[in-house]
Amino acid sequence: MKTVVEKLFENADLYPDKLAVVFENEEVTYGQLKDAIIRLASWFKLHGVTEGDRIIAQAHYGKWFFATCYAAQLCGAAFIPVEKTLSDKTLSSIIQQMSAKVVVSWLAPHAEISLSYGELDELADKVELQPWAFPDPGSVGAILLTSGTTGTPKGAMLTNKNIAAIADVIVHEANIPENDIGITFLPLNHAAPMRRMDAAVYGGCTYIFIDGVFKLHLFYAYISKYHVTSFYVPPSGITVLQQFSQDKLYEYSDQIQYVYIVGSVMQEPQREFLKRVLPKSTLLYIYGTSENGTLSMLHFDHLQKDIRCTGKPCKGVDIRVLDENYHDVPAGKTGRLAIRSDMNFLGYWDMPEITDSLYCDDYFLSNDAGYFDSDGYLYVLGRIDDIINIGGLKVHPTEIENAALEIEGIEECICFDIPNELTGSAACLLVRCRDETLKAKAIRAQLLGKLDTYKIPSRIEIISEIKKTESGKPDRKYYRQSFIFRYNKGD
Repeated sequence: MKTVVEKLFENADLYPDKLAVVFENEEVTYGQLKDAIIRLASWFKLHGVTEGDRIIAQAHYGKWFFATCYAAQLCGAAFIPVEKTLSDKTLSSIIQQMSAKVVVSWLAPHAEISLSYGELDELADKVELQPWAFPDPGSVGAILLTSGTTGTPKGAMLTNKNIAAIADVIVHEANIPENDIGITFLPLNHAAPMRRMDAAVYGGCTYIFIDGVFKLHLFYAYISKYHVTSFYVPPSGITVLQQFSQDKLYEYSDQIQYVYIVGSVMQEPQREFLKRVLPKSTLLYIYGTSENGTLSMLHFDHLQKDIRCTGKPCKGVDIRVLDENYHDVPAGKTGRLAIRSDMNFLGYWDMPEITDSLYCDDYFLSNDAGYFDSDGYLYVLGRIDDIINIGGLKVHPTEIENAALEIEGIEECICFDIPNELTGSAACLLVRCRDETLKAKAIRAQLLGKLDTYKIPSRIEIISEIKKTESGKPDRKYYRQSFIFRYNKGD
């Protein structure tokens, strides 16, 4: 399998004038992107970057962000994307943790080699071109920072083979055509947009990146200007499109061929909205992880499945469901998901013991709970550590959330565990309602008809907004910690 940068260069030779990537103020052809990569790789080599080094790039909506990614790989180095609004202190901490040799950012913090995006055009113009070679498939091509429970991020190391395998799965499983023109407003440092860019240049497509979910005027302007045929968003993005632009997407129902949803679970109203405004489009929900790539896809445009269904595993992906003793469980029974494929990451940077503990017989032990139905469809319930132990009886918060979302008037909700003196833990449910007359007492009464008694939340509160993580998922960790603080104060 060819590496992503090798496929990018092949496409640049075939279609040098074709747009590869578009930002709000910049259009970059395949030929221009290839030239920028070679020039930046030459500068890196002249300044001592060698195989095994690590290059950090702060997210930037311009060609030099992605050029840094692929130039790093041409040098045999690992690319590490980080969030664009990091403080100098936080960025310096990551530089130290990753022992990074090069940092490309606007902050230009103190590192062995620091580059500002503002100087790259001039440096590239003057650089003396150096010999280069495509990266070794087995070398680390990227390190994706994932949130840690202690606050210290873990660095998931992906080889160039892993990266290519992920791109290949996205292109072929989603049946992305070469003439596809896609758009997204996901943050660039996240795994999903990085993989979407890899898939775009791997397949010779064009991709447009918008800085922020609320720039809907640009979203629709670019859909028209570039004749966009697909878009890639989290479920929270669908909610924004629905709330702030109503049915405007319907104007493009003959143009949009594919919609890819990634991240948190889609709720039924979000699904029904997309089906209504884009009745001719292929609608795909994608399940994946930073460590394992794209694992399954569900065509929810025509398959009527529960919202927790993520489809069948992609080609080359083997998923097992294991009990606490690492034994396979039968269809219909919930357990821990264990994954094996060419996309499985190499391990966590500088954390060999943690890495070793997460593998069993070549299968990566994910932190997700789920099950297969009798037809081979995978259902992902959420994180194992989110399970609430109520006096020895275990319930996943998503079961309570799904029941609550069936109640008329509830727009969003989040469930999590809180301390309880009698049972150790109990369920707390926060809801955002579109019906102002809906009260907690009425919600509890309706849940009694949907859930076992022990699963009924001990506390139900109505709030005006549900806090999300940077990736658009309801922030369960934030609310859990907030309520523990309140509990310790005696509130």
